[in-house]
Amino acid sequence: MSTEVGQLGGYGFQGAIFGVDGSCKDGKMGSGCCKFQGEEADKCTRVGREEEGTSSNRPEFGGVVLAFQLAGLSQYFLLLCDNAAVLCAINKWVGQGGKATLATAPDADILREIVCLLTQRVRAGRATFLIKVKSLRGEPINEQPDNLAEEGREISDDNKRWDVRTDRMTFEVQKGNTTVRSVWTNSVRNAFRKQAGWAKLQEVRATASRHWTERLWERHNQRWMRSSKEETEASRSGSFKNGQECGKKWFEDLDQQRMGWSATSTWSTDFLLWEGSSREEIGKWLKNKSAPWRRRRRLLHAVTGTFLCGQQKYGYKKYGYKGNSSCSGAVQELNDGSPSGRSSQRVEGTT
Repeated sequence: MSTEVGQLGGYGFQGAIFGVDGSCKDGKMGSGCCKFQGEEADKCTRVGREEEGTSSNRPEFGGVVLAFQLAGLSQYFLLLCDNAAVLCAINKWVGQGGKATLATAPDADILREIVCLLTQRVRAGRATFLIKVKSLRGEPINEQPDNLAEEGREISDDNKRWDVRTDRMTFEVQKGNTTVRSVWTNSVRNAFRKQAGWAKLQEVRATASRHWTERLWERHNQRWMRSSKEETEASRSGSFKNGQECGKKWFEDLDQQRMGWSATSTWSTDFLLWEGSSREEIGKWLKNKSAPWRRRRRLLHAVTGTFLCGQQKYGYKKYGYKGNSSCSGAVQELNDGSPSGRSSQRVEGTT
């Protein structure tokens, strides 16, 4: 067979060959497994505990359990899986090394069964191989479990497996018109950070709205003056009633008119609010290792309004900074209180 597993000689393995896969869609999870040249061994199941969130790893773990249970202890075992995270989680429990624990494992209930089944095979002296294969490559032993996993998602709620809740706190995150429920994960943490950033953005835009009102709508507190074009348009459209909509629009209006003052509280804040040319471009520039470090450091100084020596490691290492002797010498001179002429000369050489 000309597939990846066929070229590696996997289908000639002297033992049981199983393929597993999982499906996670529409808040439901299903697992499936099949045996090479053994259609009677095809099996699927519904994976429960969706109340604590769904993931692609959990149904994959369920497929591994199904395969181990079907294989038994009478023959050698070859498992083909397209999820590297699942295999890495199982590999932590194989052989000697660091201490592994189920206390922090998100799918400890299924992983515990896998460890027990794997221990039985080791004690029985049966060789067990877990191999990572590429997904969506037309591999027969991988495509069939995918179809079985889809069937497993449609199984009724009464026949779910691994459906016992834990005592972990759950969170609801709204994404567009859908609400996702999950325990504390990196996705939930990022949602908190995003919401905090959005609140800060609205605060800054509110400042821009207040400045727009003072400078264009009520110019110099002279409310008797003739209404400007912007004031008339805002009054007719009623956009000033929507804080989110008018804040963005009025910031852009003040920024374009260049009235001599910053649209928000500082010029740096104005720059960071420019879409498509501020934060994204700063991140790309700072991560560009081909650009000299001194130029990237100068950009940090300009944006943050600081003049720090590179030896002070305020997160500079992740941008590829490496200390040098001139920089450390400048810091030493400043700390020792050396003459201003010599100190300024050394510091200037490190900017």
